[in-house]
Amino acid sequence: MRLFSLSVIYKGTTKTNLLKAAYDLSTFGYFQRGSAQEFMTFTSALIVERTSQGSRASVKEQEYLCHVYVRNDNLGAVVIADTEYPQRVCFSLLDKVLEEFSRQVDSIDWPSGNPETINYKALDIHLAKYQKPQEADAMTKVQAELDETKIILHNTMESLLERGEKLDDLVAKSEHLGNQSKAFYKTVNDPDLIWQRLNRVPLRNSSTAVVAHTTIVEDSVSGSSGIVPASIAAALFITFLLTLYAVLWKCMVSPPQRKKSKLRVRVQLRDTV
Repeated sequence: MRLFSLSVIYKGTTKTNLLKAAYDLSTFGYFQRGSAQEFMTFTSALIVERTSQGSRASVKEQEYLCHVYVRNDNLGAVVIADTEYPQRVCFSLLDKVLEEFSRQVDSIDWPSGNPETINYKALDIHLAKYQKPQEADAMTKVQAELDETKIILHNTMESLLERGEKLDDLVAKSEHLGNQSKAFYKTVNDPDLIWQRLNRVPLRNSSTAVVAHTTIVEDSVSGSSGIVPASIAAALFITFLLTLYAVLWKCMVSPPQRKKSKLRVRVQLRDTV
């Protein structure tokens, strides 16, 4: 069981605003982490945008789940987890985070704040603590209340899109995705492949990590970042070998030539004398 991201997002009238976020990218390969984080941010923002005020929802995509809670004051939070992680604990975490955040951060800053200006440092602590749901749940005594709460379940991210709306267009317009991530998305263009390729070179316990991140990307981006990082790494390695070969060749050939030229100069000087 694993959590991969935890975000606090304000649901504005025209667009969402990311206020604070924490990520656990330890199960991703080094070159995949940047795109994985961007795709998670994009997905979280999209889910908050498509969730009604005062409602909770879980977006399921194969083996991954994104849990969202948007309060009546438009303050929302999203946690991305694998399917093994207890849903109830996820919503307990979202309740706790939103309650703390609303107490520490003035609502005036919600529409225009950003992760750099918002002073709320507990997200990383909560994300680390809730990696063990058994211990975390013992500290959040809200099980009965959450069990009675109606939670909307979306089977796929596509169900959040409006009629005629395409995920490709949302990706192209997204402010949360860099040019490399957008280009990576275009290379795959298949929701089932993005997170699989992002996690193709996993580290420890990658099976659970792939779960959470795949959900997000399929829901939000439908692209793939595993291919691009791999090709870049291969190109860099080949460039390194060629450069090394050129340096070694110069070291072997250039010095003798330089010595000959110096000898010729000395001979000419002696002749003139």
